[in-house]
Amino acid sequence: KMSSGHNSRPSLLSTDLTTLFDIRYPIISAPMSGAAGANLAIAVSQAGGLGLIAGGAGNAFSWLKQQIIQCNNTKYSNGTKLKYGVGLITLGLPYFPQAFEYVLAAKPTAILFSFGDAKAYAQRVKQAGIEVISQIQNVQDGISAAEYSDVIVCQGEEAGGHGQSGLSTWTLLPLLQKKLRELGKTVPLVAAGGIGDENGLITALDMV
Repeated sequence: KMSSGHNSRPSLLSTDLTTLFDIRYPIISAPMSGAAGANLAIAVSQAGGLGLIAGGAGNAFSWLKQQIIQCNNTKYSNGTKLKYGVGLITLGLPYFPQAFEYVLAAKPTAILFSFGDAKAYAQRVKQAGIEVISQIQNVQDGISAAEYSDVIVCQGEEAGGHGQSGLSTWTLLPLLQKKLRELGKTVPLVAAGGIGDENGLITALDMV
């Protein structure tokens, strides 16, 4: 059962992420194309995390609209609007601008941008009252994303789907965390890749 109040959240799992989205658990589902539709996003959100739909580059526009409509028509057991997000591949959005405009108008809880600088889109997302999540694969991109992101997902090379060879999750996250602290920036970080059980979750929580 989803709780919209902070008091019922387990204290050991209370993080900047759970506070930002007012969710029970610090878990975001990956918006992986071909797997992350409305059914999965709804299940994750209703279980207490934040479920994300795979928007890709916007090329499967008709399908994406159906998934968003389904999420917008879903409520928690207490009757409040479902919290969910949409993941978009930044590099492809210029070719499918109608997809971004539709997602923006749908007002999901968050929009996740991956692969490319999303600064040009982030301002409009924030103006619409939507949180900006950026997925990055290296420290420099993380520093750039910190200028316009509410949350940064550190995707190590262990992560499934599209990735970037190089740093593992457990190397990338502390490196970016240290650099952001040096720069005086405070952005919640999320670990992605190589986490398959409670031990991985505990490791990630210890790091952030």
